[in-house]
Amino acid sequence: MEYNVSKLTSNLYLLRFKDTRTKYFEGLWEIPEGIMYNSYVYTGNEGAIIFDTWKIGLGNEFLEALRNIVDLGDVRYVVVHHMEPDHSGILKTLVEKADPIVLGHPLVKNMAESFYSVSMKFRPVKDGEEIVFDDEKIIFHHTPWLHWPETIMSYITSGKILLTCDAFGSYGVFKEVWADELSGEDYERYLWYAKKYFANVIGIHYEWVVKNLEKLVSRGVTPNLVLPSHGLLLRGDPLDYMYKKYMSWGHGEPERGKTLLIYTSMYGFVERTVKIIREYFSGLNQDIDIIGFTDSNRPNISDVIGEAFDAENIILASATYDADLYPLMKHIASLITRKTPREKKVAIIAQYGWGGKAGKILEEIMNTQGFKVVGVVEFKAGEEEKYRDKIIGLIESLKK
Repeated sequence: MEYNVSKLTSNLYLLRFKDTRTKYFEGLWEIPEGIMYNSYVYTGNEGAIIFDTWKIGLGNEFLEALRNIVDLGDVRYVVVHHMEPDHSGILKTLVEKADPIVLGHPLVKNMAESFYSVSMKFRPVKDGEEIVFDDEKIIFHHTPWLHWPETIMSYITSGKILLTCDAFGSYGVFKEVWADELSGEDYERYLWYAKKYFANVIGIHYEWVVKNLEKLVSRGVTPNLVLPSHGLLLRGDPLDYMYKKYMSWGHGEPERGKTLLIYTSMYGFVERTVKIIREYFSGLNQDIDIIGFTDSNRPNISDVIGEAFDAENIILASATYDADLYPLMKHIASLITRKTPREKKVAIIAQYGWGGKAGKILEEIMNTQGFKVVGVVEFKAGEEEKYRDKIIGLIESLKK
């Protein structure tokens, strides 16, 4: 793990910590690619403002990085965009060592006192409130559910700089500061990390994306620079691209024609059915994304949700287990219904040994959460060839 300090403008600095040790973001999402924590420091004749900090437990490293820019005694304000401890983790250290005024959503005070047992000089900021610091106007905008209710953003007006907290963030550890410094496979990798991050972290609240972005536009917020709390910073073409993607994701728009097959196979029977589906798509010269969980392969569920978010059609293939739906498929299906847009078409294929229940349970999970189950084909393990026509018919019904 390491950190670096970068000068972004004449008065604004980035303090970045590169975390390659955390394997499960929020203790849930697999991130072998790592993650970066971005804090920003504005300096002027009146002192300094810190916007967000790093993950809890990195206090010594944060103070070491900060001292490259300002003395602790010069810190006038700390802006808390979001209270999750990967953003606010150094708050107590700063309060105890620098005694700044803490600015944030009205909910922040009680949360901070609860999380960190800290007593601080707190000043709540209203939605649209502005402060003038060293002749610089900074406006705070409430952006709830991106991704907690107390999330806010800061807009530095003269440079048209928007500090966006979790929005426009990404997974991944890069040596570059800006997304436009990447090219080729590195840039494509970044785009995947950004979509995966969106699906994992913001996905459940995707409908709030459009509400908040439209509010910002209505207030004249048209940034040239977007500075998220995770991942690479945005300007130029990558900023335009990611803004369009956020609007698309916020509207729940799928990638047209994208079909995702997710399956679990204990002993290879479901895999034999998957082979039939793969051959069908191959015969049509069409692509299908396939993610399988077997006794020798365990993909990252964080990747599954990232792929499922913008899929137009989903095929779920699994089996009955202990007179119930296979537990891993039940978990995946539940996450899909919570983290991805509804209205997707879903085809279900289920198998069993002595009695079938998985198909009905999986159909109920998806239907009750607003997904469109086009049909269920359930049969005894090993009899996939007998059901080939029904399997193909089910897949073709996704196109209707």
